[in-house]
Amino acid sequence: MRKSWFRIAALAGAAVAVVAVGGTASAQQSAGQQNAVSPASGRGLPSATGQPVLRQVAKVSYPAPEMAPASFDISWVDQATQTYYLSDHTNDGVDAINAATDTFESVIGAGDFTGNGTTATAAQDAACGSHGTGGPNGELSLEVGGVRQLWAGNGVDAATPVSAVKVFDLATPGSGTLAATISTGGKCRADELSYDPVDHLVLIANDLDNPAYVSLISVHRDPSQDKVVKTITFSDAIDGIEQSAYDAGNGMFYVNIPQVPTTTGAWQGEVAMINPRTMTVARTFPVAGCSPAGLAIDTASQQMLRGRHDR
Repeated sequence: MRKSWFRIAALAGAAVAVVAVGGTASAQQSAGQQNAVSPASGRGLPSATGQPVLRQVAKVSYPAPEMAPASFDISWVDQATQTYYLSDHTNDGVDAINAATDTFESVIGAGDFTGNGTTATAAQDAACGSHGTGGPNGELSLEVGGVRQLWAGNGVDAATPVSAVKVFDLATPGSGTLAATISTGGKCRADELSYDPVDHLVLIANDLDNPAYVSLISVHRDPSQDKVVKTITFSDAIDGIEQSAYDAGNGMFYVNIPQVPTTTGAWQGEVAMINPRTMTVARTFPVAGCSPAGLAIDTASQQMLRGRHDR
């Protein structure tokens, strides 16, 4: 069976150490290692027993004047272009790393987000929490009308009191310019998002607003035409909204709701299924015993993998 490559990375120092896992590449935190790249031999090979083995295959350093990320959020891998994107609060933008050559490309949107070098008001900090005002947050890349774009949720500050999503036109997978800022109307950050390429809609959550809600945003080749076309409120969400995902197998969005109340007075997790054509919650699935957070869907097998928060 032919194995495909998929890369994930987590950064905590000056370099990213990329490791391979049985045909799947991921990255391991590496602190204090500068300007080092190791060969990519032996990537993704299983052990003699056929079990996946972790192997470090590269380190990707941040060149000056970029700083080692000390604060960052979620990441995204573009399989088509083999580019890894990381929401980097330290460098105030989205880091682009070439996952095919294990090289740093650029910080896209540096200076276009709230957080680093900006100041939230005391009221914003009280309403949103210490991590609820900054940006960038969730991000994803997409292609529409032959144009590649990078989307990233932004936060709020004294000068920017309303949440938004930033859209960048990508000249190359590793470089882009701001093309649109689309308000999601929130008092706290616009966070994680997903994309429906059939109906050309992005779903993004304002997870810390009260009540929490998601926005469905139209997607065009020209981002100036993009706008919020529907807002769906989750008034029973006790603990915000987590990751969403689009299922190409049935054309539905799925959204993790970590906690909703029950008739017993306790809480349970929930996954909401949103129909992008009717723009309504089609049904919900209870998740007993945990708060669903991360979310991935295998469209071939129609199976869902959920991460969890311990509460």
